[in-house]
Amino acid sequence: ATHPGQDSPSVFFVLSTAYSFVFMVELVCQLLAHGLRMFCSDVWYWSWLDLFIVVTSIVDFISDMFLTDVSGTASTGQMRVIRVLRIARLARVVRIMRVVKALRALRTLCYSILCTLKSLLWALVLVGLIIYIFGILFTDTVSSHLIDYPGPWSEGSIEFALDEYFGSLQKSMNCLFRSVAGGLDWHYAAEALAAISWVWSYAFTVYISFTCFAVLNVMTGVFCQSAVESAQRDQELAVQNVMLNKQRFEEMLMGLFQQIDEDGSGRITIAEFENHFQDEAFRLLLHSLELEVSDAWSLFMMLDQDGDHDIDAEEFLDGCMHLKGNAKAIEVAKLKRKTENSFNQLKTKLASMAKAQDEAREVLMQIAGMFTETKDAGFEFHHAALL
Repeated sequence: ATHPGQDSPSVFFVLSTAYSFVFMVELVCQLLAHGLRMFCSDVWYWSWLDLFIVVTSIVDFISDMFLTDVSGTASTGQMRVIRVLRIARLARVVRIMRVVKALRALRTLCYSILCTLKSLLWALVLVGLIIYIFGILFTDTVSSHLIDYPGPWSEGSIEFALDEYFGSLQKSMNCLFRSVAGGLDWHYAAEALAAISWVWSYAFTVYISFTCFAVLNVMTGVFCQSAVESAQRDQELAVQNVMLNKQRFEEMLMGLFQQIDEDGSGRITIAEFENHFQDEAFRLLLHSLELEVSDAWSLFMMLDQDGDHDIDAEEFLDGCMHLKGNAKAIEVAKLKRKTENSFNQLKTKLASMAKAQDEAREVLMQIAGMFTETKDAGFEFHHAALL
């Protein structure tokens, strides 16, 4: 662009070729790993974009090598093809979005900006309406004043300044917007209006105060809230935050485990745990990790999952992860469900026991009845024998 008509330096051709080669190698590796199904996957659009970039890069390379005359120049038709292919290189810029997904901070900024575009549109509409209303007011006032002072006016006069700032609705709206956006020192516009009446100067001051202190601050708050909510709605970003917080918490727990494990055996005994639990700094550290336990024995028994009175690193991490913070709704629901199941099982067993008890009572009653009949029959036989 700086030197039109001249050939590009050879270093640009080398860099472009190397860039195209890297794209081609990546695409070949993806084809070998995933096959043709990569063009029908959830991220098919990236695969087709990579294919388009590689194909256009190869054609561009061939055109640079073979579509030129011996003299080093290309014909008009060939130049058109080369220009179209070079414009297609802009597709490589779109591929930067794949890099943005891997950079957490940059992804948060880009995603938040995209989600605030809707709020930005309505904010511009609101500011436009306010500027339009005040613009009509100032334009009508200045036009009525300039009727009594027909031009042309000398540069530097009050009438010239009024016509420059508020001579038409377009000029008034432009002046009002630049006054709040920092493109114009609103002191000069207010002085020009003060030549008509101090009332209009104060009216301009009221517009500046209302727009800067009320409208723009509210807009900033809305943008910030929208950006925060959009970042929270981003599922991939939320997963990254959870994984990052979990990793940091595990690192802190491993440091705590190594601090308790004085002999470096990789296991914590109850004696080592009680010695550190008596330290106030250790209890404050547990409090900072949201582990609220009153005595060392209770915490040790909750962490000792296999009941061997020793805690290894895995038990310590898993136990602390489960004990961290207050009881969650899903944990309460899980406990409630388990309690209901246990109650239903106990109720079923009690019903079975009651049924068995009734059956046993019936059998006993039958045995008692048989015993009574046998006893009566024996008594009658004995009585008959006496007679």
